[in-house]
Amino acid sequence: MTKKLCTSARCNTIVEHNNDGSSPRCAKHQLSTAPRKRYEHHYDDQGRNIYKTARWKRTRKAKIMLNPVCEMCDEYNMSRRATVVDHIVEIKDGGDPFDMDNLQSLCDMHHNKKTGKEKKKRNTKESEYPSLSSFK
Repeated sequence: MTKKLCTSARCNTIVEHNNDGSSPRCAKHQLSTAPRKRYEHHYDDQGRNIYKTARWKRTRKAKIMLNPVCEMCDEYNMSRRATVVDHIVEIKDGGDPFDMDNLQSLCDMHHNKKTGKEKKKRNTKESEYPSLSSFK
């Protein structure tokens, strides 16, 4: 075992390392070995992630070519380049992943806002007790 510096940025902790090709990390900066959450609605019948299929890549490219400007920015007479193709009705809620009428071109900011609102709405639906914001 040799002593090496932790490879995390700005960490000067010296750790014991066995030169096995892995990155030496101190206890504070150990990488998580927990399995990543798998979003089941992102997978098709054959178990393939739909976002990695040729069909999705063609659909996404066509949508960006048809609408290169963020559709939400466009409503406010702004023009920001669209970088994300978003499902209007989420796949999880029964939206067709490849239907062009269910897709919208968005910038990162509007996509993150929309996703955050949907996530918040979904979490409040699943919670047992209503919050004050539920009574609007």
